[in-house]
Amino acid sequence: MKQADLTIGEAAQLLGITPKAIRHYQQLGLLPKPLRSEHGYRLYAPQDLRLLQSVVRLQHFGLSLKQIKTVLESDESDTVLRGVLQRRQTDIEAEVTRLQEYKHRIENYFEVGSVSELESSNPTRYSSVSVIYETLKPISNGLTDVMTTVEEPVLRQLDAFQWSSGYEIYWHRTASALTKTVLPIEFQLIGWLERYIMLSTLQPNDLQAQAWLAELERNTIRFALRQCLKFPVLDCFPAVESVRLERLMCSLLYEHGSLLQKQFLVMLLNNK
Repeated sequence: MKQADLTIGEAAQLLGITPKAIRHYQQLGLLPKPLRSEHGYRLYAPQDLRLLQSVVRLQHFGLSLKQIKTVLESDESDTVLRGVLQRRQTDIEAEVTRLQEYKHRIENYFEVGSVSELESSNPTRYSSVSVIYETLKPISNGLTDVMTTVEEPVLRQLDAFQWSSGYEIYWHRTASALTKTVLPIEFQLIGWLERYIMLSTLQPNDLQAQAWLAELERNTIRFALRQCLKFPVLDCFPAVESVRLERLMCSLLYEHGSLLQKQFLVMLLNNK
């Protein structure tokens, strides 16, 4: 045995790793087969220690053993290492950004105190509520107020989903089309939407509520009200997503509604 050769235990202790790790590196081809002593013990020469030291140092960059093997086997190891580390740096920066977002959301949760409030407090990338508000407000304050009261919670949920890139343009055109539809019957719509809002405060057997529902069933205004829940098919937005928007709008309104409001919506959406 050469004086400089070390056993696997001694090599591991010098490098701050375990003998098991050294054997694993050898199995992966990161380290050549070691010499053996007369008694069969693995022996490690200085060049083996330097190679092991390189493996350990590269692991400190967060590189995988597969990446380390690629670097060490290359004839231009420094060039290859630079490329690997540049990619690693990009990945780390993306991970840091992702972790910061998680941290912000956790802090936000502790501020608001509940999951439901957290969801509503998160700003969405785009607000259909703002578009409807800005389009209708200069024309009819009253209609703007009642429509946003009824639809705002639902529209905010719709905005939070992942839609195609034409979503913003679609809402601008839809708001303009809606304005032309509802303005001729502005005051009737305001009255009926105010009744819809009031239904949330009334009991199912309330006589006034039942009278309103009976009147709605006979009144052709329900066809105009139905148009407020219709989504046009426009060339700036996939037709399938327009249909999906309409379905979700109705489902979410129904989900948010009281028992009387649900009856109102069913009657409204009935094609008869």
